[in-house]
Amino acid sequence: MRAKLALQMLFLSPRGLSNAIKLKEAEVKNNIEH
Repeated sequence: MRAKLALQMLFLSPRGLSNAIKLKEAEVKNNIEH
């Protein structure tokens, strides 16, 4: 579900791309820490 949202953001604005990447990086970090 969150991936779909990130995808929509990506298409809505170029800035959405960097936001999606940051979100994904934070998610990955979270998964590694826990």
